[in-house]
Amino acid sequence: MKPQDLQKLIEELEKASANDNEAYLGIFLLDEYDEEGYIKANKRGLELTAAAFLRSVADYYDAKNKGEGLYLELNKSKPWFDKDSHIALNFIEIVENTPTITDEKEPKWRETLVKYGCIFMIIIGFIAAIIGLFTIGDWLLN
Repeated sequence: MKPQDLQKLIEELEKASANDNEAYLGIFLLDEYDEEGYIKANKRGLELTAAAFLRSVADYYDAKNKGEGLYLELNKSKPWFDKDSHIALNFIEIVENTPTITDEKEPKWRETLVKYGCIFMIIIGFIAAIIGLFTIGDWLLN
């Protein structure tokens, strides 16, 4: 997309969302232990967020040539950004190559605990069964 087209689109989005009092956006975590989150927003908040990302796209080549990152400013300094939001986006790091994205997540400590806890309980049950069989056999033979 050409820079002038991007600028035109940014201006349209910002004009459509000129009344910042009605805009709302917040980025929250599901709970304090989760890595997953959600965005809570209305239409005007999403339009202003899209304009911020598009502005970053427009500045991309200048920042890349200078070896700098891009400032995004999706944070609590904006009047429409929720002050209680858990996450603020301030910066975009430019990468040269597309990073490899894997589908595998590292297991959480709770998942690991359940897995090894179950294995441990199965081993204890197996040992108890063997001891029980020897005890019953000894009782029958005496």
